[in-house]
Formats: sequence, C-alpha cells, structure tokens
Amino acid sequence: MIDNLTLEQREQIESALKSAFDLNHFKRMLMLKLGLRLEDEVGLQVGFTIIVNELVDQALKGGWLDKLLIGAGGYRNGNLRLQNLLQQLGLTTQQVIPPDYQETLPIDVITSSRTLEKILEQRTSFQGFTDFTQRLRSIGCQICRIEIPEGNAVGTGWLVAPNLILTAYHVIMDVHKQLNGFAPGDIACRFDYSVDVSLSQQVRSRVTTVASSWLIDYSPYALADIGQSNVEPTNTELDYALVQLNEDVGEDVLPEGKKRGWIQIQNNPTVMQSNDVVLIPQHPQGRPLELAFGTVLNYNTNANRLRHSVNTENGSSGSPCFDVNLSPFGIHHASDPNGIRYNQCVPLRHVISKMEQKTNVPIFWGNNR
Repeated sequence: MIDNLTLEQREQIESALKSAFDLNHFKRMLMLKLGLRLEDEVGLQVGFTIIVNELVDQALKGGWLDKLLIGAGGYRNGNLRLQNLLQQLGLTTQQVIPPDYQETLPIDVITSSRTLEKILEQRTSFQGFTDFTQRLRSIGCQICRIEIPEGNAVGTGWLVAPNLILTAYHVIMDVHKQLNGFAPGDIACRFDYSVDVSLSQQVRSRVTTVASSWLIDYSPYALADIGQSNVEPTNTELDYALVQLNEDVGEDVLPEGKKRGWIQIQNNPTVMQSNDVVLIPQHPQGRPLELAFGTVLNYNTNANRLRHSVNTENGSSGSPCFDVNLSPFGIHHASDPNGIRYNQCVPLRHVISKMEQKTNVPIFWGNNR
C-alpha cells in the first residue's frame, strides 16, 4: 500500500495518468479494473487535469492508490511511462523461482535468503496473527443466520449498527411481498450459531426478531441475476436490505465480557481489483458459521457486480465480503446464473451511494456511529 508520497512522486503519477488517458478511457479503466464510476468519486464539471488530481487525492486518502496505478498499467500495458512508474514505485510483479528450477542455479543463489524470501505482492501486508484472529472472532459474533420461519435457514445477515443488519433483499423478499403466508414476525435472526472445535460442541445461539417497522431500505435484484435477462443490472437493482431488529443486539455483553459490537463500514469502502483476496464468513446450507476464501475475478459491465471465486451455497446470500485486512467491501448475493464460472457480490460503495440519497436511512457508515 502506498501511504505517503513526495511532491515529486505525486506530480509524476498525475502526469503519467494524464498522458496515458483521455476522460472516456479513464472512466472505462476505472469501471473495468476497479469497479468504480468516476462520476461517483469526483465531480466531472471541472477539467480532466483537476479530475485526475482529485482522484489521486481520494485514492491516497482511501489507501487504494496502488490499485489505481496497477489498474491503469494493466489497461495501458503498452504505455512505457506508466510501466516505468510502476517499477519505480515497486508495484511490478516479482519473479518467483520454482523449486524444480533451483537445481540449475549456483549454490550461492539457492542459499541466498534475498532470493528465496521476497515480498511478492506489494498490495498486501503481513498481519499480526493474534490481532487478525481476534478481529475475525469478533466479526463472527456480529453475523447471524436468517431464518423464515424460525429454524428454517434462508440466508446470512450482519450487524452494521446496534439494531441494524444488512442482507440480500431476496433473502427476505417473501416476507416483504407477503408471499407463502409469511409475515415479519416469522423472521428470526440467530447470532452465535457456530461450533467450538476445542469443545467439540455447538455454541449456544442467541435469537432475536425484527422491529414492527422492520424494512428500513431495500433494492431488488435484477432479472440478469437469475438468468432471465441479458440486460445488465442498474444501480436501482442492488439486491440489498437494511433490516431493523427489535433489540440492540450489538450492545450485548458477551460471556468474555466484551461488547458484541457491529461491523464498521467506511464512507468509501475498500476498492477491490482482480486477484485481491476475498474472505466470506457465511452460513452455507444453514450450517454453523463457516469461512471461505477466494479472489476477485472481475466486474460486470456496469461495475455494480463484483465476481469472485469464493465457494458459497444456499444460505450464504447476504454474507459480508471482506478483503485481506478484514475491511468489508460487498454483500454476497448470487452465483453465475449460467454456469459455475463465478459467484458474485454487490459492492458496498454502490449500496452506500444509494442510501445517501434517502432521508429515511439512519447513517451507520463512516464516522457517524
């Protein structure tokens, strides 16, 4: 991650981007490589020079300047100025020596720690083991299995405020549309539904229901999500639901004495690009909480669906998607409707952008908790 720049480096970055792109190609690159709509990030009423300057500033503050540059270099892979800049900033891919090739190398090369131990990926960092596992355990306490009716698992949800959960809209759609005889009182959210391997037993779960005015905000899924259309999903089809619980579950004090808490979402959630690591804690097939790993594959044309390689099953819809730093960036909601090429999530940046336009949605993102 690039967290600071000299004035000269910043000028070089901005100059290289402006020389490699015009406005239309810059917009296209951001959508294809980073899943970003330029008009959602900066104002387009100013000239291209200021647009680039403001986006570089946003990327530096948001911690994704390296991804912006790698995406630009991938889109303009024949641009020597960009490629040289990536190399100067240490963002080029390092070459790995395979084990079966090492026998052909001189012994001093084989035994050199500088050859065998390298930083291969500049976009990721080492994680403190204890801190990472403790944070992951805390996240597990903030995730629930959604049941309709109680006992029948239909999806996964996660706390984003003391009494608010996010999930996929299609998980609770039958209740909202009053289908199959279901009513809001049939929704049960089961927290702490996991297995303690050390004790070889299921941890006691905690069940709550939803408030009388339970559906704070939602967006339906697109017909393309279920293979019934070739039209790309619009930004009014994001398949999310913000649900209010009848209790402040996030204020629970857990047996170890800590508050349960909730998953914090930033104003501008993490930017993801191809090959970034993805973690999804989930309730696949309604089983106790499990964790699966994969990577980002690509975005759809409108950049409002991120495709990934993480394994999921029925019951996983609505789960939070995290990057390697355990920052949430998406809501998992579906698989490839035409095969098994990918699973996909809805980027939180689009969800937050849509919610910001509404007056009835309590602000649970950014510094407003």
